[in-house]
Amino acid sequence: MVQNAASERVEEIQRLTQALSDHAYAGNWDDVAVIEAKRRPLLLNLFDDTSQLDVETSRALLKDVLSLDQQIMLLAQQRRDALTQSLRQLGQAYSDQGIRLECALVDMPS
Repeated sequence: MVQNAASERVEEIQRLTQALSDHAYAGNWDDVAVIEAKRRPLLLNLFDDTSQLDVETSRALLKDVLSLDQQIMLLAQQRRDALTQSLRQLGQAYSDQGIRLECALVDMPS
């Protein structure tokens, strides 16, 4: 019974980790945050009593979770960089518009 409960938790963590990856690749970052909030306590609680899991299951789970988490972090960094670039371009566009507006006001007849 205890082993079954631990196996169910492992499966839930794997399912949530895959969902994290799927939503990250789709760019659904709000969903990523919600799923991570659900997954985090499951991961922490899973290892409270390590006697419930065998070493190989624990190792395989951690390897999968870490691998997908690294992919998700890379996607998040790429998205952050793209947003940063967009904000810079937007700021430059506003700056350019402000300069043109100032020039137009200076060139207006009194």
